[in-house]
Amino acid sequence: MIAEIASAHEGDPALCQRLAALATSVGADAIKFQIFCRDVLMSQFHEKYASFGEIEIPPDEWRTILAEAATSSIDVIVEVFDEAALQLSEEAGCVSAYKVPTSDIGNDNFLQCVAETGKPVLLGVGGGLRAEIAHALNTLRDANCNEIILMHGFQAYPTQLEDTHLVRLADLAREFDCSVGYADHVDANDRELARIVPAMAMAAGATIIEKHFTDARAREGRDRYSALNPDEFTDFTVMIRRLALAMGDTEDRLRPAEETYRHQMKRYAVAARDLSADTVLEPDMVAFKRTNRPGIAHSGVQQIMGRRLRIDLPADAPISEDEIL
Repeated sequence: MIAEIASAHEGDPALCQRLAALATSVGADAIKFQIFCRDVLMSQFHEKYASFGEIEIPPDEWRTILAEAATSSIDVIVEVFDEAALQLSEEAGCVSAYKVPTSDIGNDNFLQCVAETGKPVLLGVGGGLRAEIAHALNTLRDANCNEIILMHGFQAYPTQLEDTHLVRLADLAREFDCSVGYADHVDANDRELARIVPAMAMAAGATIIEKHFTDARAREGRDRYSALNPDEFTDFTVMIRRLALAMGDTEDRLRPAEETYRHQMKRYAVAARDLSADTVLEPDMVAFKRTNRPGIAHSGVQQIMGRRLRIDLPADAPISEDEIL
């Protein structure tokens, strides 16, 4: 569970620190920052050039923010948009993992630099083509990056349901033999779907859920569209963790509750009528009923035919190896 601050700080370092502090109390496993230099990231002719200048936080302020975040009880993840941001984050010494945005999945040199940190990499693949994803993965793996999570999802302020495509999670995991995560951008004002869609992503295979976070959506800041308030985020993480219990695992074993159910509900061999000791068992002497304890199933009945009973068995008594010679 990642609490994504993104631009909810509005370019105010103090607000960014406050959001980071809040994130430690809402159940998140990690907090994520986005560090960029506007003039490196975009052309002055981009429609959001002026807006990004308003939310850009200077490097010295980021050093202070990261130093404060280092004292928190949750992991710090940084989405880095250039090598300077990566170097700043590495010097902070508190970053647990990096996210690479989709815009850089074709930037081999940058991918190699991120991989060389030895940290896990969350690779944004929203809007990425299959060939681009494959190339980026090969680049990271060739640079000895051993833990890569493909992060499906993109921000469309907010992203519409028909553009969410959760089925791609399973496709990505299967095609690239990689863990997958989901960066959620559903309309936060739709309280029901803002919870259900990430839960569906988890069911589809996402091992990481990234959710935008704000201190007050009612303030209508620039990154409010898919951001949850602290109380909402707390409820959301509680729900997701409970649902994670229902996901279980793929191990080929029965849990204790299943074992109990099996023994109570499965039919096992019982005496079809009163049978005396030394009786040689024949098919019409055996019935299959629920016995409340493990015994001989249908598949094993041929192994006891023609064998003699060791003791008297009344009708309905379970037949097990202990009762047979």
